Amino acid sequence: MLFLYTPKKVVLLEPGGWYRTKTPTAPYDKQKKLAAKIYRDLGIRLNIETTELITSFAAQIHKKKNPQDDVSFETYCYRGDFLGKIEPKRGYGWCLLNSKDFHLTSESGKGVLQAMKQIGFVR
Repeated sequence: MLFLYTPKKVVLLEPGGWYRTKTPTAPYDKQKKLAAKIYRDLGIRLNIETTELITSFAAQIHKKKNPQDDVSFETYCYRGDFLGKIEPKRGYGWCLLNSKDFHLTSESGKGVLQAMKQIGFVR
């Protein structure tokens, strides 16, 4: 699995993520939003026609205004074809993780790695 790291390298994040109280609800709208975020984060063009939902699960948000708050959101994992070379934007770098790297990422990143391990996408 490809993850991003910020210039401060505090925690590794999954690309394409967003947190809003009003997220798109129609599947095509979610895929369009994902394609825009993937381009923003990685500089590649996601082919929406080949994008498919693999799994989803609830996860804790990484940055909370109040650390005591129990703030969770739905995380969706997609796969699909893309065009271009991966060139992270906004000062990000990227690395590949597997299920042994849980400690390096956020709660949602841990969920992504666990979900991908269960379906055989990562070791």
